Amino acid sequence: MFRFLNVLFVLLGFPLMVRAEVPLHHVLEVSLSPATGELQVLDRITLPESLQVDEAGRYHFRLHADFVLQAVTAGVRIERLPKTAEPLRPEVPVSTEGLEVEFPLAVASVAPSADYVMTLPIGLKTFVLSYKGIVQHLPAGGDPVSGEGADTPGLISDSGVFLSGKSLWYPQFDQGLMTFSLEIALPETWHAVTQGERTRNEVARGIRKIRWYAPEPQQEIFLLGGEWTEYRRRDGRIEIFAYLSTPDPVLANRYLKATEQYLEMYQKLLGPYPYKKFAVLENFWETRYGMPSFTVMGSKALRLPQTLKTTYTHALLRNWWGNGVYVDEAAGNWGEGLRAYLVDYLFAEQEGKAQEMRLSALQQYAKTIGIVQDFPLALSQSKDDPLSYSIAQTKGLFLFHMFRQILGDRVFIEALRTFFYENRFKRTSFLALSQAFSRAAERDLGPELMQWVERAGAPRLRLRNISSEKTEEGYLLNASLQQRQAGPAYHLHVPISISLHGKKETFQTTVEMSEKSLEIALVLPARPIRLKVDPEYDLFRRLHPAEMPPTLAKAFSAESTVILLPSSAPIPQRRAYETLAKTLQAAQPEQIEIGWDNEYKGLPDDRSIWLFGWENRFQRTILKQLRRFGVSANSAMTRIGDIQIPRRGFSLVLTGRHPKKARYALSWLASDRVAAIPKLAQKLSDYSDYGYLGFAGDALKNIEKGRWPAVGSPMSIRIKQRDGRWIKETPTTLVARKALTTASPLFSEERMRQDIAALSNDRLKGRGFGTPELDRAAEYIASEFRKVGLKPAEGQGRSFLQQWREEGGGVSSGVSLKNVVSILPGTAAGLSHELIVVGAHYDHLGFGWPRAHRGEEGMLHPGANGNASGVALLLELARLLKEDVPLRRSVLFVAFTSKEVGLLGSAHLASQQAGLLRGRMRAMVNLDTVGALRDNRLFVLGAGSSREWPPMLRRIAVNTGLEIVSSASTFGSSDHMSFINVGVPAIQIFTGMTTDIDRPSDTLDKIDLPGMVTVGRVVKELIQNLADRPTPLSVVPLQKEVPTLIWERRDR
Repeated sequence: MFRFLNVLFVLLGFPLMVRAEVPLHHVLEVSLSPATGELQVLDRITLPESLQVDEAGRYHFRLHADFVLQAVTAGVRIERLPKTAEPLRPEVPVSTEGLEVEFPLAVASVAPSADYVMTLPIGLKTFVLSYKGIVQHLPAGGDPVSGEGADTPGLISDSGVFLSGKSLWYPQFDQGLMTFSLEIALPETWHAVTQGERTRNEVARGIRKIRWYAPEPQQEIFLLGGEWTEYRRRDGRIEIFAYLSTPDPVLANRYLKATEQYLEMYQKLLGPYPYKKFAVLENFWETRYGMPSFTVMGSKALRLPQTLKTTYTHALLRNWWGNGVYVDEAAGNWGEGLRAYLVDYLFAEQEGKAQEMRLSALQQYAKTIGIVQDFPLALSQSKDDPLSYSIAQTKGLFLFHMFRQILGDRVFIEALRTFFYENRFKRTSFLALSQAFSRAAERDLGPELMQWVERAGAPRLRLRNISSEKTEEGYLLNASLQQRQAGPAYHLHVPISISLHGKKETFQTTVEMSEKSLEIALVLPARPIRLKVDPEYDLFRRLHPAEMPPTLAKAFSAESTVILLPSSAPIPQRRAYETLAKTLQAAQPEQIEIGWDNEYKGLPDDRSIWLFGWENRFQRTILKQLRRFGVSANSAMTRIGDIQIPRRGFSLVLTGRHPKKARYALSWLASDRVAAIPKLAQKLSDYSDYGYLGFAGDALKNIEKGRWPAVGSPMSIRIKQRDGRWIKETPTTLVARKALTTASPLFSEERMRQDIAALSNDRLKGRGFGTPELDRAAEYIASEFRKVGLKPAEGQGRSFLQQWREEGGGVSSGVSLKNVVSILPGTAAGLSHELIVVGAHYDHLGFGWPRAHRGEEGMLHPGANGNASGVALLLELARLLKEDVPLRRSVLFVAFTSKEVGLLGSAHLASQQAGLLRGRMRAMVNLDTVGALRDNRLFVLGAGSSREWPPMLRRIAVNTGLEIVSSASTFGSSDHMSFINVGVPAIQIFTGMTTDIDRPSDTLDKIDLPGMVTVGRVVKELIQNLADRPTPLSVVPLQKEVPTLIWERRDR
């Protein structure tokens, strides 16, 4: 019952009713002078009963050595102690855990300190001190080029204010945690930020006064200030701030919106956010710090596109893990692994790349322990070099992943919540973590968890003695699973998968082993074909070399490497390749030598080898080595599976294993861009984790990158049948996994459902050509554009309706037609007049005209997927892009009429390429039938209308985890063809054919709304790329298609 109530309190967001002693409390009044570097402080301190005194009844504290200190409260006696070789109390604890977000750095020295003893009158626990001084310790250390990683013990200057516990700017007692109220007076154009909630912000007579209140126990007190522009919004009880050194509402909005989204995601997962604010501050030097309730980043880091999903999200999550539950660093750092799992891994999981990340982490671990000594997580607090830090983070990440697999998602989440609420604002160790997980699981997990904390190294697994035989119950599979590492066995839960003859689904199970050897015996319903151990890389373990496909990093890590230049290449290429080789050699002069391919009869087998040039005489050797990965090359291009990289205008890098000595790498680099070749040195370093790369042009824009799959692993064994036969393998599937949590999509399924319902409602009678109901659909769309806050297009006055008459069709008076057109203006000078057209037709077949399936003539065709779905997505994109970061080019949102009778609406708008919109349309995206996503596959038609469509779509596919099948074909002749016909690159987005298209059964209940959200993410990124790219798309002329006109026009 008690456990149930605890869990209930956690789920409802209430803290557990645990009596806790009131910590030390400061009430600080601070006056800052950035011009002089001085601060003056009046500090009202309340000491807790537990704070210890020395034998003489005195309290000890430490303060900045340059401060002038005096007691304000009568009877309080303070004495400054002489500096001694041995301090009277431990050094001020400095926690990297509370600061660095992405990488460890040497901590800057603590400010010069003075030790004091203080005697209080009997019974007095609250008193006031006054102190003042100058704090000006310039940032030092870090990268000499970027400045990133520099640190300071404290600084007050006209560039900004940065004070932390290291600054010793407030009296620091032996008491570990404290609460505080902090009021700051500073120039009116400045702002100041610390932990907690802002309760005052006033300006009077040129002075700004700000008060922050932090009732949550803190490890130290920060105070940061700057001449910032403040941006703010409220998300329920939480205030969100952005403080920027120069006004930038676009950047601020990006961070404020991201904070709202990620707060919602993590509160859904972990429970209420533990503070009342979160702020992002632009620092005056390059940092990536995460403090309680705010983060501090340099100008460059703040503007990197990847920051929102890396550094920034780490800083936000740190308020649960690191600044909400504090790390007891003396017992190992559990925080880095947990944050890596709930940020980096969670995003990979949401994008369908979780297995890839797990494999990559294990491969990196195997490489790293060959360079630095392995260590247990219990010692991770002392590891501040990048390689050791990587080991600690990988071990920590896998610890949480493995226990998630053991417990299941529901109990794992409950364990995380229990761990948080039982240890909120306390210093906590791995032991407390194991206790929380054990309570959630209702069994003792301590020994299993602590083995990963206390032991160095990792298990090594091998399969032996595999056999299969037919029995009365089915097929009996026997195998021996062994742990081959030195030392005792690990307690493991080992995933196993078995592909079965005639079965599409893989048989999956988990075996538990706590000894060095486990005999496995499984009765299976069909003949086993292949046995895999840990097929999805869920265990922290040492990989077999065959599970580590070659990468560029391996190509440069050998003790000895030779670069073979192409002797038969044209002279300009030879010179460029030689320049590149000498650049690489200069970085590793002892390891790399340079030669020409005509100097060697065969490849040396005692080193790694680089082959440069298309003309290299050993090119065929590496192509043969990489054939298993689908690599081939001819004089025009190189193929890597479905990827094609042309020779002309492109650069290519491939790496594989040496054909005779697998421990060495054999790599190939080729380019026909002479100016680009010397620049490839930096690219090889930037992309060293990949097995193949493709770059375009002299600027070496990356267009392809990837890792080779693992083949030949001894953890995946094909089973020889008892009669000696080998059964042919067929593809099988593993159980699909869901992400631990997801951010609520910006796209609203409910809004799109309502739009589709409104347009496919029986009252609109199928939105047939020339009907009043089609006009009512146009009015509905126009009203939604109006709600969004878009503007009518030029030349339409205040109306969203673009109206004209079509004469013909046997109707003497013709027909009045209406496109619905709105515009989202761009913001970039010189580009805002250019247009990206996003369109969807809103008409349908009414009661089956002009085409109906036999037997369905005269029946209502509601057209939910065709094409109320496209219009609903069009409206949702308009809503989101209107509220998002402004685009450089303008976006024209158009709902077309009369597609079903011959593209009349789109043809009318496209014809204005020679009129009002002359030369302004740069690209067109047509949304037609987007409500039935199948197998995570999206189709794009018309991609041959520009050379840039295919690589752009491939990048978006990688970003969204969706398979995008693009075709140069214009199959179906939808509205994008009207734009291709006038020279505008255009594509159709299409989720594929279904049996309901253009039939009475095309109804709302058949719509895949989650799939539409996925499609929406693709199209939104596509529009943003098109609107913000520096140059327009190229135009590839396609054969003009004349649509089949059901409505015959008269000459006008």
